[in-house]
Amino acid sequence: MKKEKLTVLFCQIGTAITYLSLKWFPLPLPLSVAFTKFIIFTYKDSYINQSATFHSDRTNLNIKRGKCDFSFFNISIGHKLSLSLQNLITNPFNYMAFTNNIMIVRHRLLTELVKLWKNGELTTDKIDRLPLELSPRRSKHAGRCCVHKERAVWKYKSLPLLGLDMDDETDELTPLSEYAARAIERANNGKPKDNIMCVIDEACSACVQINYEITDLCRGCTARSCQYNCPKGAVHVHADTGKAWIDHDTCISCGICHKSCPYHAIVYIPVPCEESCPVKAISKDEHGIEHIDENKCIYCGKCMNACPFGAIFEISQTFDVLQRIRKGEQVVAIVAPSILGQFSTTIEQVYGAFRQIGFTDIIEVAQGAMSTVEHEAHELIEKLEEGQKFMTTSCCPSYIELVNKYIPDMKKYVSGTGSPMYYAARIAKEKYPDAKIVFVGPCVAKRKEAQRDEAVDFVMTFEEVSSIFDAFEVNLEIVQPYAMEFSSVREAHGFAQAGGVMGAVKAFLKMEADKINAIQVSDLNKKNIGTLRAYAKSGKAPGQFIEVMACEGGCITGPVLIAAVTGNVSWYKNWLNRKRRIKSRNCLSGKTLFAILHHREVCQNETIYHLTHLRMYKVHCVPLGKRMEPPLQ
Repeated sequence: MKKEKLTVLFCQIGTAITYLSLKWFPLPLPLSVAFTKFIIFTYKDSYINQSATFHSDRTNLNIKRGKCDFSFFNISIGHKLSLSLQNLITNPFNYMAFTNNIMIVRHRLLTELVKLWKNGELTTDKIDRLPLELSPRRSKHAGRCCVHKERAVWKYKSLPLLGLDMDDETDELTPLSEYAARAIERANNGKPKDNIMCVIDEACSACVQINYEITDLCRGCTARSCQYNCPKGAVHVHADTGKAWIDHDTCISCGICHKSCPYHAIVYIPVPCEESCPVKAISKDEHGIEHIDENKCIYCGKCMNACPFGAIFEISQTFDVLQRIRKGEQVVAIVAPSILGQFSTTIEQVYGAFRQIGFTDIIEVAQGAMSTVEHEAHELIEKLEEGQKFMTTSCCPSYIELVNKYIPDMKKYVSGTGSPMYYAARIAKEKYPDAKIVFVGPCVAKRKEAQRDEAVDFVMTFEEVSSIFDAFEVNLEIVQPYAMEFSSVREAHGFAQAGGVMGAVKAFLKMEADKINAIQVSDLNKKNIGTLRAYAKSGKAPGQFIEVMACEGGCITGPVLIAAVTGNVSWYKNWLNRKRRIKSRNCLSGKTLFAILHHREVCQNETIYHLTHLRMYKVHCVPLGKRMEPPLQ
């Protein structure tokens, strides 16, 4: 026991020295490395099948022990670690949504619209001047023909943020203020639109109309395999040069010519949004504009960030929620576990910011996840005893859409347990019967699930919440913290990561979990969909319990996360201040800490993990870095 306590103490000191060395003092860095080595080799017997890895901006210490990597840093006692410190350690874009200008544009535009709403100017001529302010005279945009085109794009991108879509457009001369008035009227007296996503046709104009093209690398060979293998006779040869060319009016983009060319002279030109869609729900119409068929769409959101011109939007419900708050109605936010690490401050201050903008209360969806774990664990045991070969999770709404639309044979294998949002909404309704319940998370598909759930009134994303905070000028560093009445266990917070549901269920089953082989699918791409279809058709799978999530890495890589993590210095100051307030009874013992570190799930599927959330005796583990291929893939 003394040895364990000493190790934890050294771990604390090494973490502090490492941070200071990175920020201010270069000399103590070898000392911090020495501390890290000491900690690792103190328990070297426990790392037979692991690698202890210590990363920083100025050092990269790797201790190889088997195939599994374990990120061993930032361990402290009894406080909540923020994801923001990872900026000092590794590239944050390995697991977060990739930061690009499209996300910045969405955030900026919604922020400006919320500012106008806050000042009571949303339906005035100030909103009509917004495109002019965002694209002033003589400004240039590389992807547009002129500034007037860019202003039109700003205007039409405002429609989905107001809760409208392109079908609501009357004509080009209708001012944006009229659309805003229409949106406010709907927010007061109507309900959100049924369709989830839309394409801004003014912005969708620069993608290729064809998928295959013959380049100058064509040598004019006599084999002419491209011509003779084309099933439609779309490939022709110039009589003078002998080089091939494609008649695109006849070409069906089958790719046979591309495969048959010995010089690789025929290139494939993808359409990003179509390429990213795993179910081919998006395609061009007769005008060359992309169209989303919601009868086919599973709302995974991959196309949103895949579009290089930001032409794909989800229909926002931001102003529906804000209007309810302005009218004085009770509005309760149920917040997804993936909120952890989205903001560079403590989670209590984030919840305090929700209160500051007018929410009546905040309830963690992780609280509902505890009910999901209990029900799903019991259901798994029952179905296995009945002779069913396997069971899949039911938490991911994109997966449910996939099963309903494309894999009907899988329905009997899907758990009947409700999602964490389902149970959290009922907890909120029981406490506030007359309140409007707003789910806040990183998921587009939750809007579809909410349409089927009478207990959830609206859905907002982390992107939208971040824009509201900026518009209201909420300073997260000084906001009044809001402590939750109920603290969820770490397994419930783990639902945000791939393997979290699986780990929580196995932890609940305890000894019975040893008899169950659990696997995970954490990316609904075309390959994994084919694998799931094979499982459903054959009725056989390599595991009895299958966790399925649409996003690679789980909900923490959802399509509408906040795009960047910042605030290293301020985080550390908050950490030190919080440390002073923590009582000894809240501290993790060395035994508990290393039991967590050596937990089976930590190194499962050869994933690099990062300890990001210590809540008294609970630890939240989040995948960090490049994921290895799971066994299923």
